[in-house]
Amino acid sequence: MILFDMSAFKIFRKKESNKSTTNNQMKIMARPMLFRRSDQMKLRRLIVACLLCSIFLALPVTRVSAVNPQSDAYRTTVTYVATFYPLWFTWRQASHGNNRLVGPERVSPLYHVVVAINDDTVYCSSYLNLDPNSPDGSPVMILTIPSTVSPGTCSDNTSVTYSILTLDPYCNVLTLSPSIPHGAPPIAGGTYALTGPDYIGTPPIPPGVTHILIPVNYPSLLFRIDKYHSFDPPNYVNQIHEADLLRLLLRLQTLDQYNSCPDSGGRTQVLPEIAFSIPYKTVADVQIANHPIAFLHELQMAVASPRTPPLSTAEQSLSDHFNTLFGHGGNQSDFALGAQAAHRAILDRYLTHLGPTNWIHFTNIGHWGNHVIERSSITEFIQYANDIEAAAYYHTFRDSAGRALDGNNPHGYVLTFPPAGPNQPYPGPETSRFWSLTAYTPEAIELVPNPINKYVVASYTGARLNPDGSLSVYMATERPAGVPPKNWLPIPNGPFNIMLRDYGPEGRVANDAYIPPAIEARP
Repeated sequence: MILFDMSAFKIFRKKESNKSTTNNQMKIMARPMLFRRSDQMKLRRLIVACLLCSIFLALPVTRVSAVNPQSDAYRTTVTYVATFYPLWFTWRQASHGNNRLVGPERVSPLYHVVVAINDDTVYCSSYLNLDPNSPDGSPVMILTIPSTVSPGTCSDNTSVTYSILTLDPYCNVLTLSPSIPHGAPPIAGGTYALTGPDYIGTPPIPPGVTHILIPVNYPSLLFRIDKYHSFDPPNYVNQIHEADLLRLLLRLQTLDQYNSCPDSGGRTQVLPEIAFSIPYKTVADVQIANHPIAFLHELQMAVASPRTPPLSTAEQSLSDHFNTLFGHGGNQSDFALGAQAAHRAILDRYLTHLGPTNWIHFTNIGHWGNHVIERSSITEFIQYANDIEAAAYYHTFRDSAGRALDGNNPHGYVLTFPPAGPNQPYPGPETSRFWSLTAYTPEAIELVPNPINKYVVASYTGARLNPDGSLSVYMATERPAGVPPKNWLPIPNGPFNIMLRDYGPEGRVANDAYIPPAIEARP
């Protein structure tokens, strides 16, 4: 998905440069995507260990004493963190570059920069800076999207399906005026001038370019391009090549770049996975647990950042009051424990939001209104999620009996979707695009390493149906005897969790009447 941290990549390059600079070594340094997977994983672990170690060494551990839960500092801190928590993430993530499209070469357990990443689409994205008053901003960015065509058409254009998501720094879904077309082919391509709310008409929009008004100056723009598409349900066509091609054909240019040479520059930068390896969720969790005062200082900077949209009257009052209390010092324990209490509330709001079969499901993603605690909860567990119009998310940490999912269960687990309904071509949630099932590690919510590099069982992966037309997905550390390989989802030893995604909700999913079957422990 979005967001990369080139610092990790630079560390690797620096380490390599200290070696003997033979021609072969220089070639290796120039082609980071060819590094062995095992070396990338070792490097990633080293980077994360160093990052977390630096947090511990650079900051004094906050020592907390008895807290007064009735104190103004404690109560204000709880509300402050619960309200502004998403800004810490986007402020950190956007600090590594704006106004360029980037995407990972591939997605695997090495990808940690965004929590709950998945391997079911091809990603590219950008943080935009459309602020005319920012020295690093560009009041007009030109986005060029190629046309897509119906499959089988004799054309150089692709027939791929894609979606576009535009979010503000809280990850609220933004409404563009007018909207940019996307979806299943054929979709007419176009050239779009993206501007923020402070654009006053200068510099002028070039002729023939569609003007798109975005309501904030610092949005994020995300493309999800389907790897498979069902033109003849339930038969899916492999479109990975077409998805990669569309990503490479996208262009995001400043107005000067576009005017000087509209057909070149601004292409999507496809970077090695190591550039996306910083685990911001883990960093936030560790910092709040061990250095909450430092986290609060960083959150203050995020709230005060020009990236943050103008605060409402209530938000501004909360921010001013917190800044006054925090600036006057007082009992640090009240602030520290207030931050930790807010974090627990963020976790609890998500983890206790259970349906009858122990799946967690929110229908207000991207449109929270006053439910700021839910906004923060989604940031913690599914950052950069679509709204219910584009995708539905179901997440579980428990089996049918309410027990925590654990890969050490000797026989693993099974999830069985009933036979497809009369208007449904395939078992599982009703969808116009596809559904996918993914296993994640505990706490960090990251993809599960496994020897066959398999991270998804989906409606497009060809899992074998049972004789009665139902579909069973088996979850175990090793493939159970007699289970077809395509029906097996690898899980880790120890705790894990499962997410079911539905891109293109239809029927009961779109109407919020769908309840996924419970995951059953196998005897």
